Amino acid sequence: MRLPALFPFLNLLAGTAKKLRGNADFMNASFNVHTQETTGKTLKFVSYQARLRSRCSTEWLAALTLYRHLDEDEGRHRTWDMENCRTSAWFVRHIETGRVSVVANHCSLRWCPLCAQARSNYIRHSVSDWLQHADYPKFLTLTVKHSNNSLVDQVTRLYDDFRRLRRSTSFKKSVTGGVWFFQLCRNTQQGQWHPHLHCVITGGFINLKELKALWQKITTDSHVLKLQTIIDPERVASEIARYAARPANLKNFAPKYGVELYKAMHGKRLCGKWGLFTKVSLSVQRNPDMGEWKKIGSWNIVMEYAKTNLAAKKIIAAYESGEPLDADVSLQDVDDFIDSYGEYESDKLTVERSPPEKTLYDN
Repeated sequence: MRLPALFPFLNLLAGTAKKLRGNADFMNASFNVHTQETTGKTLKFVSYQARLRSRCSTEWLAALTLYRHLDEDEGRHRTWDMENCRTSAWFVRHIETGRVSVVANHCSLRWCPLCAQARSNYIRHSVSDWLQHADYPKFLTLTVKHSNNSLVDQVTRLYDDFRRLRRSTSFKKSVTGGVWFFQLCRNTQQGQWHPHLHCVITGGFINLKELKALWQKITTDSHVLKLQTIIDPERVASEIARYAARPANLKNFAPKYGVELYKAMHGKRLCGKWGLFTKVSLSVQRNPDMGEWKKIGSWNIVMEYAKTNLAAKKIIAAYESGEPLDADVSLQDVDDFIDSYGEYESDKLTVERSPPEKTLYDN
């Protein structure tokens, strides 16, 4: 869009520049690519965060309540971080493929459902690709006997016993590698936690009876486990990615149990890999080469013009379908104009500045 074409929008921009421009310092932060899953329905939320929160509103409020309680005790600002997660977002086009994605700021808090969904998307694709070429993949679930012990003691014991299992000679002979994910449930009737591990493993034949006996020997009181051959790698990848991103859903627990869960898992990994699985990426990549991507318009601007502007419609269509977008389709000149307008009245934007450590997120 050339500059003269902007004139019909000047009145709109003058009245809403502050709202559309978003957080001033986010504009200068480093970018990461956010490959958002889409539903095929027309996007309708002007705010990117509002769109994501609509899918997990109860969980988001539960997590916010947890961090608000913790911040009061510890004097930290994680509540602010979570409230501002993904409040600034831009559409970007991959220069080589033409694929449209989104970059957005993030809080990276473990229990933020917006960040959890991004991790789930990434892990699902990563594990699914690997499983397509894995030899005899199997799905293993390890449990321990319920007890009234504290959650932190139960989790520590489960992790220690799982480490002993992987180091045992008989297990290493049958299993060439794997990736594991932690999950937690709570029996509301008995008031007991139920921590367990899900694993995708590869290798030859495994004698289930011998494996159960080995697990009981290691744990001293638990022989319950489940071993299944993986027939549908895509479905299994989605399932374990869900575990990795959300080992437990805070909305299912009373606030006091959410605090106990947070403290019990603090400093502990939620997933891991060993053996032949070490090449599988389970961590979202930070700060990719943004030279491969080009900004084509902020989320707010594209949504604002979605009904009347052809470029905005094409951007949204490409984002939803995954089809490449022509290189000349962009609304970035509108954003650049708003940036210039914002700089002219920069004194009105200083209240929106974010902490300098904020970065953009890669899903």
